[in-house]
Parts: sequence; structure tokens; C-alpha cells
Amino acid sequence: MTNTWTLARVVQNPIDAIVEIERIQTELSEAKDELKSRRENFEIMSKRLIEKENELAAEKEKHRWIPVTERLPEDITDVLVVFDNGEVEIGYHKKNPLAWRVQGEYWRGEFYSAITHWKSLPEAPASE
Repeated sequence: MTNTWTLARVVQNPIDAIVEIERIQTELSEAKDELKSRRENFEIMSKRLIEKENELAAEKEKHRWIPVTERLPEDITDVLVVFDNGEVEIGYHKKNPLAWRVQGEYWRGEFYSAITHWKSLPEAPASE
């Protein structure tokens, strides 16, 4: 009933119809502008989110324990090592002869597999 009444009123007064159409067009234009702005903000925030997710993944990768079955550290570079009993020490891997050197001792042969994981040593704090 309201639509019929509004239509009847608009037909009776064409000036009111023009004013109403212009008001609706203005509101539509404002709504489109707002939508465009929100879409741009969404795209910006989506890009930031992806950048932060990638940054987090890279940081996690940098600090994770690496299984020796996955890869070994660079030759004769000090790293943290984990033994199969959970003990953590500093040592290095040597390719020739194949061995780990931890606490001044070589771990080779049947003892070579006692080390299960390794990771790089943390960086020293920056001097102030």
C-alpha cells in the first residue's frame, strides 16, 4: 500500500519525484564510494596479513629444530644439537670423516645416530 501511495504522490507532483530521484542517486553514489573505499582497505589489509603470515613462517623456519634425516648443517659450523635422550649441547658436523663433534668428543659409527636434531646458534646481542 505504501508503494502505491508513494507512486501516486510522485505522479501528482513531478518536482517531488525529481528531488526524490536525485536524493536516491546521491545516496547510491555515496554507497558506491564507501564500498570502493572499503574494498581498497580490505585489499590493503589482506596484503599486510599475507606479508605478516610469510614473515612469521620465515621466522619459525629460522628457529626450528631440523631433523638430521632432513638435512645436515654446513661442515664444521657450530650448532645446537639434540641427542636422542633430549640433552641439548653445542657441536658441529664433519663430513670427512663422517662424525659429530660435541663436548670435545667425536660421535661416529653407532653413536652417530644419537644426535636427532640440530639448529643454528642464535645471534649474539647487538652491542649498544
